[in-house]
Amino acid sequence: MRTMPSSIRTRTLTLALSFASLVLLVDAIGKKNKKNKERVAEEVPAAPRVIADIDNGVNMDEMIAMASSFLLGTLQLGVLPVVGKISAKTLHIFGRACFVANAKLSTNAKLGDAMVYSYIVYVLTAYGGGVLCPLLLGKSPKPLESDTILVISFAAFILFTRMGFKAVYNFPPVTLIGLVLENAFKGGLIVTFFTAAKSSLGTMLGPLIVGTIAGCGGAVIWGPAGWGKASVPKPIWSSFAAALFFALSTDPTYTQLLPIAIPQMTKENAEITLILAFTADAVLGKLVPPPSKSKTL
Repeated sequence: MRTMPSSIRTRTLTLALSFASLVLLVDAIGKKNKKNKERVAEEVPAAPRVIADIDNGVNMDEMIAMASSFLLGTLQLGVLPVVGKISAKTLHIFGRACFVANAKLSTNAKLGDAMVYSYIVYVLTAYGGGVLCPLLLGKSPKPLESDTILVISFAAFILFTRMGFKAVYNFPPVTLIGLVLENAFKGGLIVTFFTAAKSSLGTMLGPLIVGTIAGCGGAVIWGPAGWGKASVPKPIWSSFAAALFFALSTDPTYTQLLPIAIPQMTKENAEITLILAFTADAVLGKLVPPPSKSKTL
């Protein structure tokens, strides 16, 4: 009889408790923000959307609002002479580019045709969800609609293949920042395409499929050949779980099919919960060593 190793049980319990705590925390924040919005307008300042809007007397409400805006990608960070406006969403795109580059790119990539091919494969792997989901919904792939994605992905490609940025990225504090940005991108993409599919398709299973592909497009593009030993890789089932959670927590048409009542959340709070859950899982994956093979009794 096979038994689950204690390390797996511990991590599973930790993830479950962490996810439950995050849900309760975000729900509490949402209720508090709702009460704040009901106050008189002059007593409650608007949530900051630009860093310059925050004065020297930062209070807890402003910090929470700023952190939420950052995770949702709506916070404006400033303006650069050539690039223009820089938002948190721009950093999310860069975080995804660095995350995939660190995992998939070689630090000694050769120049020439092989390098061009490597870059194309890299972009499809990093932004596969942004390629497939629009096509499924009858629209243009996101990397072709946004110069920002191609410019940022090329910059990350050069940093990792020609400038040794991999060593910097794997420095623990930088890795932590990178994981936050990567999972903010992933959570936002799942929510964006689930919402778009729900609006355009008018079905219940369709948005779940599109939302799942949004979070794991690269794995879908390359298929089982790129999955390794896993029958269904983690990006696929975790993306499906995220899309299902978002559906159940924000859309009553899904919850009415269940025998139990599920508390509803705002879409913003549900998205933040997904981002925090993805980030917590990724950080734990870095901190907890891989479990040993289970023994047969």
